Amino acid sequence: MYHHIFFDLDDTLFDFKKSQRFAFKALTEKIGLTDSDRLFHRFEKYNHALWKQLEQGLITKDVLLAQRFPNFFKDYTDHLPADNLDDFFRSQLAVSGDLIEGSISLLEKLKAADKKIYAASNGVYLTQMERLEKTGLLPFFDKIFISEQLGVGKPNSNFFLRCFDEIKDFDLKRAIMIGDSLTSDIQGANSVQLATCWMNPSQLIAPDNYKINYEIQQLSDLENILL
Repeated sequence: MYHHIFFDLDDTLFDFKKSQRFAFKALTEKIGLTDSDRLFHRFEKYNHALWKQLEQGLITKDVLLAQRFPNFFKDYTDHLPADNLDDFFRSQLAVSGDLIEGSISLLEKLKAADKKIYAASNGVYLTQMERLEKTGLLPFFDKIFISEQLGVGKPNSNFFLRCFDEIKDFDLKRAIMIGDSLTSDIQGANSVQLATCWMNPSQLIAPDNYKINYEIQQLSDLENILL
């Protein structure tokens, strides 16, 4: 039975898609642009590609955060506000506080069963901590592991190895990583022989090169695996 439970945050416990849409709409209104929905679909693809580059080590997080909005909006306006667009966007992410259905119920049951619960995220540290606090999830976690603090991100094996080093009496055979990203969560866990559970609500087909121990469509499915 698993005792050490690692959760990705965005699109695993946080409803990141919903929060991101809310934050992007607020940002376009601040800039003075209309047709937020049309722009959002373009931004979503653009932003996803940037985070994939970050996973691959092609860009740094500082570069991503500094450049993504100026580079994206340059095709739509010549008059961007002087203040930091990314700071505003991330403040709106924190405000929205959207959760995947069943997040709190699952964490309550895991805590009652005396499981050790950890966050394992590549997100921005301050933003993730604000969201954890706002949504009421923070007290459930025994430790919060975020790439900025560890100095390395998923899927790099050192992200997980540094997590393991900080956990007292850690037992790899009783540990599992739960996340939605094949290239970040699953690939990274595979690199250190950590058991995996893929959050796959869209029921996508995974390539054969990933070792997936469990696959779920909703968080309530985890009860049969973890409890």
